[in-house]
Amino acid sequence: HDLCLNDVPATILVFGASIFGTTSETHLSFFDISMLGALPNMRYLAPSCMEEYLSMLSWSLDHREHPVAIRVPGIGLVSRPDLAPAEDADYGAVRYNVVCQGRDVAVLALGDFFELGERVANRLTAEYGIEATLVNPRYATELDREFLDSLAAKHRVVVTLEDGILDGGWGERVACYLACTPVRTRTFGIAKGFPDRYDPNELLAQNGMTAENMAAEAVRLLNE
Repeated sequence: HDLCLNDVPATILVFGASIFGTTSETHLSFFDISMLGALPNMRYLAPSCMEEYLSMLSWSLDHREHPVAIRVPGIGLVSRPDLAPAEDADYGAVRYNVVCQGRDVAVLALGDFFELGERVANRLTAEYGIEATLVNPRYATELDREFLDSLAAKHRVVVTLEDGILDGGWGERVACYLACTPVRTRTFGIAKGFPDRYDPNELLAQNGMTAENMAAEAVRLLNE
């Protein structure tokens, strides 16, 4: 609160914020996006891989305008050279990274769930013949409005994935922004609650977050 109130250029590294973090109901760590998203002046970055994390960290240490938090991937810092940003990457303006351009369905997969989003996009192609647009959003609490405004030209369905709760989360913000457009949005995250000593993959399945189900939901909306 005080960092944001005074617009102090601090860097906060958020570790363990993930469904795959601690699983005891007394130490759950996946409410962070909803919490930090309510704070003015806070930029919350969600890297999808080690290269992106190091790039964001390097940028934030020289940034002098606002406090920056970085959501260190809870699944682990996986190396993805194909997603490596440019050496002089600037995260001062909110710009989503379109990894693969398609049509009809857009899959927006935040942070460490980008790989899961890839699996959804691949299943859409393999099972349904749909070449989906795949997006690495990178910003956990802010919207690339210019990109979202452009979606309606070639897309009818948007699917969002995030490693956290739906209520007050990033996907909810996307859905709210697109509510007055012809684009239909299906948000995926976990229900608000205190699951105790859960199995992460079982929790994801209970909330419909399997590649098979999310692809099927996208097709269902596309055909309605």
